[in-house]
Amino acid sequence: MSQCPVIDAPVAPIKGMRIFTLGRREYGTDRGPVSNLWPLGTCYTLSQVNGRSFYHYADGVTGRRLVVEWRQWLSELQCDHHVWLLESETSSMGWRLLRPLQSDPAAGVAAMTTVQDGLDRLERDQRFQRAVQQVARHYRLDRHDDEDGSIVVAVQGGARPYEVRVLPDWSEPPACSCPDAIHRRPLHGGFCKHTVAVLLRWPDLRCQLLSAIL
Repeated sequence: MSQCPVIDAPVAPIKGMRIFTLGRREYGTDRGPVSNLWPLGTCYTLSQVNGRSFYHYADGVTGRRLVVEWRQWLSELQCDHHVWLLESETSSMGWRLLRPLQSDPAAGVAAMTTVQDGLDRLERDQRFQRAVQQVARHYRLDRHDDEDGSIVVAVQGGARPYEVRVLPDWSEPPACSCPDAIHRRPLHGGFCKHTVAVLLRWPDLRCQLLSAIL
């Protein structure tokens, strides 16, 4: 069976759009979703899209993300999965493999990405913007200071809850449990939108943002 055609990811979600994911490590294939692979993957259907949010339905569960997080959501899926988009429901060959998102073409400057000291400044700047526009405004941040001196912040409001851990003495960089922080560290140094929002929220932690800027 020949490989599936590769296309760029859509710039925005559309109601009725169908997306199929299949784990890379487990099955290691970039061929189109065929009948014998359906039980192994997950098929998401965009059940609703409005001016602010989009809703994806899969396996009896509905998830919600902000429209501005559309490409971020696809990027998170691509961390561990091959991701296909159904372009034509009239053909069994209507699936198209989505090209991995290295940077956000919707920003209009993907071709001018600048890399310095191993970090992608475009990736970093986009996370600062998301931290302010999304996490700081719409998410819930619950801080807990542990007895060992570390600070743990529970972040809720997105598709899944995450945890940001910060050491006040700056002996280690902040860490977040989200896929973006774990799998895309070489692009932004681990400063995902959740980490940036947490450091911005509390004055005693803001100095650690210097690690993301310098």
